[in-house]
Amino acid sequence: MKKVSIPLKRRASLLLRKILPVFAWLGVATWISLSWADKSSYAELRGMAQTQTWEVSGIEPGRLTEIRVTLFNPVMAGEVLAVIDDTPLLAEIVIARKSVDQTQAEVDSLRHTLRVAAEEVASDWNADLRRFHVDVEKARLKGLSLSLNRAELLASIGRQTALAKSHKSRGAILETQVATAELEFRRQETLVLQRAGSKAQAESAKISWLAARSEMALNSTQIEDALQRITEAEVALTSMAAQAKENELQESESLARLAAFNAIQPDALPFADDSRLLALHVNVEVQRARVDALLLRRENLMIRAGAAAVVQRIDAKPGQAVLAGEAIVTLAAKHSQLILAWAPPAISKRLRAGDDLLVSSAGTKPLKATLLRLGPAVEELPLAMRRNPAIAEYGHPFLIGLPENAEFIPGESVQVLALLVR
Repeated sequence: MKKVSIPLKRRASLLLRKILPVFAWLGVATWISLSWADKSSYAELRGMAQTQTWEVSGIEPGRLTEIRVTLFNPVMAGEVLAVIDDTPLLAEIVIARKSVDQTQAEVDSLRHTLRVAAEEVASDWNADLRRFHVDVEKARLKGLSLSLNRAELLASIGRQTALAKSHKSRGAILETQVATAELEFRRQETLVLQRAGSKAQAESAKISWLAARSEMALNSTQIEDALQRITEAEVALTSMAAQAKENELQESESLARLAAFNAIQPDALPFADDSRLLALHVNVEVQRARVDALLLRRENLMIRAGAAAVVQRIDAKPGQAVLAGEAIVTLAAKHSQLILAWAPPAISKRLRAGDDLLVSSAGTKPLKATLLRLGPAVEELPLAMRRNPAIAEYGHPFLIGLPENAEFIPGESVQVLALLVR
């Protein structure tokens, strides 16, 4: 079959038809790419998850009796970290109790005086009003007394719990001592039977063994005694809670009677124009303020964690005297919520507070974050953030806020992807 040749001009025309659309599309793609490049671009930056730490201290000075956490121990919000000795405060509570009892005696005396006066003369509105006021103050004083009782019982439970814990630790040591002493006694006894030992040494070993057993038995008795006292105090607390509710009901009823009386007699003088009632009311208010302050101070002796964290450092030891505001424990957030990153000045000029960013670390998916604020000036990057530690690098720092579900480890290096809009 004879091959037909295509003219050169014709072949050039066909080739042009095939190639021209390809170049056209390439031109369009290039134009679109350049157009978008004029409007936006991405910058890959480096940052570090920030370590968020805070010191936990007390507002009351005193001697530390207990540290309840260990290094790197996770803690929950409100968990007790340490306890300060409450012995000086208990002495003040005892004094406050005496003062409340004295005021209670004054209330009983005035109540008796008003009752006798009402029996000798015809009862009037002012006499009833006086009695109602006395009932209210009596209920308030009983409530203060119950609060002091509760504080003393809680302190007693704390002391007995610490005592039981100490005796249990001592018991573990004594068990080892008893076992060792018994082995020594049996060894000496065997040597005596084999005519290779001294009866005096065997008798001495027996005495040591029996003494260790006696000490261990005494320690066990002390543990049982402490646990018994804790049980009794807890039972008393339960009973006291019921008494407190009953007293609150009586105080509410007394206040209701007083309010109903004042509604009937709106022109009645305050405290029935009786200076004794006014002095009693002021005295009760002073006692209430004193008791409230003591109870608040006692609560402040329990050093608690303000938020969930990890114990980074223990700054004090049991038995150490600490001042108000002195660090006892240092806590650190388990996961970082902030990232400190750096950008070259040319890029930082295009960043704004509120910009959306993407942050990620090795083996994690990118998370959406927010640029919080830019630093005031360009600074030298830390060694860990440099590409070459031997060469100084500079950048404009900025702070990034992470979502709550972020799990970056404090100190971890992260990659930051920023969209730069012209």
